Amino acid sequence: MLSLFRKKPYIHFWSIFNDLEKVEPITKAVKTMPDWFKNLKAYPNQDPLVDAGTVKMCPSFIQYYKSLYTLKLWCDVKLVIDDDYYEWYTPDGRFSFDAHNKVQMKDHLPEHEKNNTKIILKANCPWRCKTSKNYMLMQLPCTYHYNDLFDVPPGFIQTHTYHELNPQMIFRKKGTFLLERGIPICHYLLVHNEEVDFKVMSRAEHFKIDPTYEDIMKTKFQRSMKEKLHDEPSEN
Repeated sequence: MLSLFRKKPYIHFWSIFNDLEKVEPITKAVKTMPDWFKNLKAYPNQDPLVDAGTVKMCPSFIQYYKSLYTLKLWCDVKLVIDDDYYEWYTPDGRFSFDAHNKVQMKDHLPEHEKNNTKIILKANCPWRCKTSKNYMLMQLPCTYHYNDLFDVPPGFIQTHTYHELNPQMIFRKKGTFLLERGIPICHYLLVHNEEVDFKVMSRAEHFKIDPTYEDIMKTKFQRSMKEKLHDEPSEN
């Protein structure tokens, strides 16, 4: 009964600039699904022998997007990137970028990844976030958008006490680029910050704790065998 009155965990976003929430708000990720996924059919029709659904039918994929929040670029940005050099241009000087010195991360990466990392820029994000006590945000790249110019590394932000959102953008190419306002930068996932009872055990050890799992699996196996025998033609 008490659980009925338990408060829901909260996640509150706000901008340090007036009205940005009306222009380019942080949104639930289901509103920023990539076009290739939105245009995908639930079942393929090019091969009549394929009866499996596409990824659009995958509950894991759908739940992934339902659980995330999308940070979108808040203004147009022109970037000039060369080896350990960059310039940025925005409509408002308050929308700025800083570079991570290469000794902070790039110099220590494996050689192949070092060659694939031109520069790491920190976006001085105008958004802030506060979450319930014992909750935090996990920053994630927009994996399924397949952006070949940059990605954002995963990490945790203790948003109950620290409220800035400053995603690090790892740029993979040199050149001059225009990033348009509204493109997805990264995702955020609300995570319960608590210690868990972590164990790796044998099948027998787990059976002592939870024998019902074995019973369920045994029942499913027996049911499938009965169905298989029922479907097989009789030799008589």
